Amino acid sequence: MSRDLTTKTTFSRRHAVGVLGLTAVGALLTACSGGSSTDAAGRDGDASAATETGFAARFAGFEPADESNGDLDRVVWPDFIIEAGPDIQRLYAFQVTNGDLMRYMPCFCGCHLHSEHRSNRDCYIREVHEDGSVTFDPMAPVCGVCLEVTESVMEMLDQGIAPRAIRAAIDARHAYEIEMATPTPYPPESFAKA
Repeated sequence: MSRDLTTKTTFSRRHAVGVLGLTAVGALLTACSGGSSTDAAGRDGDASAATETGFAARFAGFEPADESNGDLDRVVWPDFIIEAGPDIQRLYAFQVTNGDLMRYMPCFCGCHLHSEHRSNRDCYIREVHEDGSVTFDPMAPVCGVCLEVTESVMEMLDQGIAPRAIRAAIDARHAYEIEMATPTPYPPESFAKA
């Protein structure tokens, strides 16, 4: 009988220590997270509710990259783009002709840490030459984040959404990985894409 009591006591002590441990970990996580919540997609509840002003202020100290538009008639498509298929080529073509917009759209894959990218466009375009021809970057076809940002910008632009609102939506969508964003400023209030 004393054996059962000992087993019961040992279990109760383990149980109590486990409950206290979990409570302490929960309190610590709540304190560290500042009370924010995370949804099923991993997005931070507080961050996705952040205003455009908050995101814009975060990137206000950065200068936009000088991104001229290329000329699709002067483009020689490299094999890596052709082999990636028409959907990828469509994204590259958009990047060629929309440098003025895409210099304000960030990437969130961390490419600025190893490739010195300043915007999502740098994942596609290395250089636009004076004659409008382009040297391409091979990163985008192998990076889902790069592709998703460009596709989202294109969809919202087609819906008539203003560039600044597009940027705010992109930042809100990627708020959970905002620390990985390229140093890309917001488009000016006056910027409008025709």
